[in-house]
Amino acid sequence: PLGDQGILAILWTVNMLALGAFYILLVRVLERYGFSNRFAVSVTVLFLLINTPLLRTLGFVQVNLLVMDLIFLSILTYPKNTLLSALTLALAVHLKTSPAVLVLAFLLEFNWRWLIWFAISFLVIAAIPVFTNGITPYFDYLNNVRILTQIPDTNFHDTSFDSFLRFLNPFFGVNILWTRIMIYAAKAALLFATISVMIKNIRNQPFVYGKGKMLNAIPPLFVIMTLASPIVWDHHGMFVTLSFLLMLKQIDSPNLWMWFGFAYILEFILPSFDFFPWSYGRLIAPLIVLW
Repeated sequence: PLGDQGILAILWTVNMLALGAFYILLVRVLERYGFSNRFAVSVTVLFLLINTPLLRTLGFVQVNLLVMDLIFLSILTYPKNTLLSALTLALAVHLKTSPAVLVLAFLLEFNWRWLIWFAISFLVIAAIPVFTNGITPYFDYLNNVRILTQIPDTNFHDTSFDSFLRFLNPFFGVNILWTRIMIYAAKAALLFATISVMIKNIRNQPFVYGKGKMLNAIPPLFVIMTLASPIVWDHHGMFVTLSFLLMLKQIDSPNLWMWFGFAYILEFILPSFDFFPWSYGRLIAPLIVLW
């Protein structure tokens, strides 16, 4: 009844509210990781002042800000309010499947109450579209994922492993089967690297000392959450916000500052355009931060 313009007005308003919440929640999350209030506010304002993924998120009325707000709420309310923490992450997973990988950080806490609440919340939310539209939407989702993995060509705005490796096909005559094998191999290597960094973070506690495993385990998981997808648009850079900003606590040499600055420019400052190889800067940048 509202029509396309009515729905667009509602979603645009929701995105503006989500952006306002993002400012507040990011400051609180950075404080949870040991940033002073003044430093957290300064970092948040400067981060969002010039930010290509943010502009693309707003321009395309994407759900990235909502997803990150829910993830931040899940982090902030854990472990004091396990129900709210589990519910907000379950909502984030239903908006965008990729946050499901973040559950691993919570699993490491062996908090069974949180896990039970997450399972219940996940199933209740999943039942709502089944009640209103049947199970068809979930079959559509699985079909869409299958189609995305079968795309034969490339798109420079898509900075996934899939897009980058498909670019090699016309130049080197690589068979699409071998391309897909290389894609799976690249993502397997990314998974191994992410888990290795996560384990190292849990042992060394570089971000938060003595306050549980989850906070130290979760930053590298944002990288695989972003890059494991069969399609990665430039606005998905919002998902690696914490992976980048928490590096400010660990950089201690000019050489590391140079690498971090290079990665930050590629991910957040560089405009969005179709120009090889610079279009794939947003594929390289999270890998630099993970390293």
